[in-house]
Amino acid sequence: MPRGGPRKGSGRKPGSPNARSAIEAIRAVADRHPDWHPLIQMADVANDTDLPIETRLDACKSAARWMIPPPKPVELEPDALVELEARLVRVKLEAQDQLLHSKPGLADRLARAKQQVFVVTGISRAPDEPIPEPIEGLSERLSNARATAERLAQPEDAPAPSERPVPAPAPPVADTEPSGPPEPYRPLMPTPAPTSFSTLMSEDYNPFSSKD
Repeated sequence: MPRGGPRKGSGRKPGSPNARSAIEAIRAVADRHPDWHPLIQMADVANDTDLPIETRLDACKSAARWMIPPPKPVELEPDALVELEARLVRVKLEAQDQLLHSKPGLADRLARAKQQVFVVTGISRAPDEPIPEPIEGLSERLSNARATAERLAQPEDAPAPSERPVPAPAPPVADTEPSGPPEPYRPLMPTPAPTSFSTLMSEDYNPFSSKD
C-alpha cells in the first residue's frame, strides 16, 4: 500500500530555470532589444531570398504558430450520437411500415418494385417485363419462329388411301391339290472324286514331245 512522503527523483532539479526565471529573461531581452520580436525575425528569414528554401520553410512553419491558431478537434457527445442513430432507425422503420400497410396488393408491390428498379438502374421497367433488345425485326423473327415451332409440334395428317384395287390374297398351301400322281423318291448320292487325271486326258496327249 503506497504511503506519503518524499519520492526519489520527483520535483524540480536544483539550478534548473523555473517560471519566474523565464519571465525575467523575457523582460531582460525586451529591455535590451525593444524593437525585436521573434515573429519579426522569422518573417525576415522567410522573406530572405538569399537563404535556402528549406530554411525559409522552417521559418514559415514556426511563424504560423503565432498567426494561425491550431484547429480545435471536433468533439461529439456520445448521447447525441446515439440519439441521432436512434432517430434515423425510427424514420426508416416508420417509412417501411407505412408502405406495407398502405399498399398490400400485388399490383402495388409491383409498382414499388418498378419504382425501385428505376431509382437504382435508371430503367423504367417492371420486374416482370422482358428487357427490350435493340435488334431490328426481332418481334417478327420471334413470331415466325413461334409459328414454325407450333407447326412442327402438330401431328402430320395420314396419307390419302390409294384408288388401286387391293389384290386378292394367295390361297394357302394346304388348299392346293396335285394334278397327277406323286413323283417317286430319288435320294441324292454324292459324286465320287476321280482317283487320277489320266482318264481326263486323251491317249495321244504328250506335252514333252516335240513336233517337227
